[in-house]
Amino acid sequence: MSSLKQKLIDFRSIFRQYKQEAEEIKSEQTKKKMIEKRTPEFISVAFGISKSLVRDFQSFSKKETLDPFENWNRALDRDFCDLEFFLSECIFIEVDGTKSKKNPRTFVSKARSVKSPESKVSHVINGLDSLLNLTQTIIFKKDYTEKIEKINAQAKQIISPVKELWQKLIEGKHKYLFSIDECEFFDRKQKMILTKKAENIIVAMTNTLGGIIAYGVKDNKSPFPLSSKERDDIQNQITNICRNNVDPPISPEFKSIILENDLGYIIVYIPQRNKILHSTSDGRTLKRIGSNNVIMKQSEMSEFYKGAE
Repeated sequence: MSSLKQKLIDFRSIFRQYKQEAEEIKSEQTKKKMIEKRTPEFISVAFGISKSLVRDFQSFSKKETLDPFENWNRALDRDFCDLEFFLSECIFIEVDGTKSKKNPRTFVSKARSVKSPESKVSHVINGLDSLLNLTQTIIFKKDYTEKIEKINAQAKQIISPVKELWQKLIEGKHKYLFSIDECEFFDRKQKMILTKKAENIIVAMTNTLGGIIAYGVKDNKSPFPLSSKERDDIQNQITNICRNNVDPPISPEFKSIILENDLGYIIVYIPQRNKILHSTSDGRTLKRIGSNNVIMKQSEMSEFYKGAE
């Protein structure tokens, strides 16, 4: 049983005890009034004293007594405030895992407007019974916040730098083509390169983090816009390499950035493939170290497959 549900059960037990105490106090008051009412008749019969004299004596000797519910009311108010504060720290969760607009505190809040303390107790007990019988999940706010923060942190870890850069580029933030340095996941080329060289880059990238190749940008990060035919030739070359020269094949993505007079750039997204290593057409397994494509050692390949288990 969760600590939250147990706490609700504990609160219900507390208020049930208040209800029992209220009934006992009322019973004692009823008995006392009945004794006071019958005393004059008993004394009159037993001692022959006038009932009126006995009543006068009762009125004269009667002392002002404290309200028997006074301390009970104070304790009730204190625990009711504790309950409201506790429920204000809780939330409902919908079936889809989102936070509900319904507030757990409303199940007992109506009791605050009830004048009779005994009725207030009944309202609170009914509210707690309803909360405990709900199929909707109720949790602490802090647990929900910690869960969301954990999910967000995991999401940030899942999004690789390659995907982040690719997202920025397809959103039109082309400045990164001319500002980012070549690294494990980014390479720039002025124009179409030899098939073998492109093959090595693609295999090395997909075995590392995946990557992006930007065509139409010089090594010094200055633009060198390409014609539509040049961009089409590059796309065909990369598609054929990924399908025929990479083992097993992969599926790249392309994004053309069009400038004036049909000139522009073409960006290639190379996906990262987990749990499997890719090799070139001549059987070499490469990876990226910085902006270089290097042959993987046997120990590195063993470590890769060990981590993929």
